[in-house]
Amino acid sequence: MAANTKDKKNIKYIGKDFSELKSNLYSYIKSYYPETYGDFTQGTPGELLIDTAAYVGDIMNYYLDYQFGELLDPSERRNAIIMAQKLFGYTPKVVTPSRLSASISFVIPAIGDLGEEVIDTRYLPILKSGAVLETKNISPSVRFTTLDDINFNTSLSFNYTPYKYDGDKIISYLIESGVEAISGQESSYTYTITEPVKYLKLQLPETNISDIISVVDGDENSWYEVPSLATDIIYYEDFSINLSTRVVDSTLKRKRTPKRFYVEIDENNYTYICFGSGIEEENDEEFIPNPDNINKNWFDEDTSVNPENFLKTKTFGQAPTSNITVTYRVNNGYDSNIPSGVLSNVINTEVYFSVTGLDNSTKNNVISSVSCNNKWPAYGGKKEDTIEEIKNNSKNNFLSQNRCITKQDYESRIYSMPPKYGAVSKVRVIKNNSTDENNISIYLLSKDNDNKLAQCGSLLQENIKSYLSDYRMLTDKIIIKNGNILNIQVNFKIIAEPNYQKNDVLLRCANELKKYFNVDDRVFGEKIIKSRLYKLLAAIPGVQSIINVNFNTVTGGNYSNYFFDIESLYDVNSGIYYLPDNVVYEIKFLDRDIIGQVSGVE
Repeated sequence: MAANTKDKKNIKYIGKDFSELKSNLYSYIKSYYPETYGDFTQGTPGELLIDTAAYVGDIMNYYLDYQFGELLDPSERRNAIIMAQKLFGYTPKVVTPSRLSASISFVIPAIGDLGEEVIDTRYLPILKSGAVLETKNISPSVRFTTLDDINFNTSLSFNYTPYKYDGDKIISYLIESGVEAISGQESSYTYTITEPVKYLKLQLPETNISDIISVVDGDENSWYEVPSLATDIIYYEDFSINLSTRVVDSTLKRKRTPKRFYVEIDENNYTYICFGSGIEEENDEEFIPNPDNINKNWFDEDTSVNPENFLKTKTFGQAPTSNITVTYRVNNGYDSNIPSGVLSNVINTEVYFSVTGLDNSTKNNVISSVSCNNKWPAYGGKKEDTIEEIKNNSKNNFLSQNRCITKQDYESRIYSMPPKYGAVSKVRVIKNNSTDENNISIYLLSKDNDNKLAQCGSLLQENIKSYLSDYRMLTDKIIIKNGNILNIQVNFKIIAEPNYQKNDVLLRCANELKKYFNVDDRVFGEKIIKSRLYKLLAAIPGVQSIINVNFNTVTGGNYSNYFFDIESLYDVNSGIYYLPDNVVYEIKFLDRDIIGQVSGVE
């Protein structure tokens, strides 16, 4: 039943601050309750009620305006969003380093008579991890750091070729071996600590930090990074050499440590390392209830047992009591995705020899002969997470609960992988239902240093496979592959309205299409819907009509080598291009691959 129009009251909605709300309340009471209340003098109970109502309305309007302002300006929300991620267990990435497989070479003297020359194995070197490799002909230069030792004594996989001759006799060989390297410049900073501080938080001095390499105190004790201070178990690899097979074996081990920290990121992309609240005299971690002792004398005393003690400690690790030196890695995001063949300089090397009593001059010649190269490009470098990425990754990270069951779990886990392992730009997970096995195909794409799509290197694929092994189900078989990049051109033709400059209209159309085809918005298997493009162009001022919009595939040169006739993917009935699930389309060069024509009456 419709409400009686006589009962409707005239309420003003434009008053938002205290004085306006109070004035509107006065008018409302005088209009509708003139015989009920009429005392508006200061200090009366009625005045108290009116002031209270205006006060509450003013506060509510203030917070409503504040929240609406945040919606209009996403940059102001970054601090609030990052703080929210702590609740979901996701740490936003400031920058992600790239990785590559580098080739390290040495010149080794040869021994033996003519026709029987062999490498003098006494001078086979050991290059310690941490060697710095630098690019040439790139400004600014990019540095990479090797992650593993190269021991030419224990490795039989290196390549060697004759390097120098004396007549027909070989007098030296060039040996070469591959090693994984990560981009970035290592830096260190020391904090002076005179006494322990509970929950100490230290801010690192730079903003583009991709990962923490080490944290060491004044007593040479190492501190370990954990997801949260409640985690007191860390995992590490123990390496050993099998002397019979000369193969390096690694064993994953675990240990409990009170010396731990976790990493935080603030709204300005500064990195913090955060410690616990305990010191050695107050550390309670040795007294956590153990399930093996549950039937012992716990209940002989008249005390209660807090079940939370099974899950956490009071101190959440120790607080440092001496100076802390933090070594970290600084990166340049996409700029570290270098092309092949640009690494040339090897600096900051530590070279050893397993044989003593060697000639110093020959040793120095071997050390100074070191060189490097990269036969493959570096991939995985990425700039900071966008606001949208932080929101999506944190939500998916929380829902996955540190395990991978659904395809969304796998995708969110890959996107939230720690930066030191690399980063991908596009991920697509497909479950293979054709067999009884739990085969899961994961398609990946990265970006190069020009922010264009590129296929991931084998090192990044191996890192992802190893990283997922801690989260996947035992029955899942993961197959990691590179996705395909379909480079296309778009051709459009429009008719401009008579009162508009044709070239201006054409330029506006091209700019709108550039925004629409931004590669960051593309996903695997995305459909191209023609009607959306017609609608987009039709809404641009000065466009009278659209004659056509067509696409064609481009390959070779600077484009992808993947070819698929895009017109064969077009469905005439729906007006949609249906792309395969393992393909991402890209307009690689927006300025030259969006081609338009305009006609009309001047």
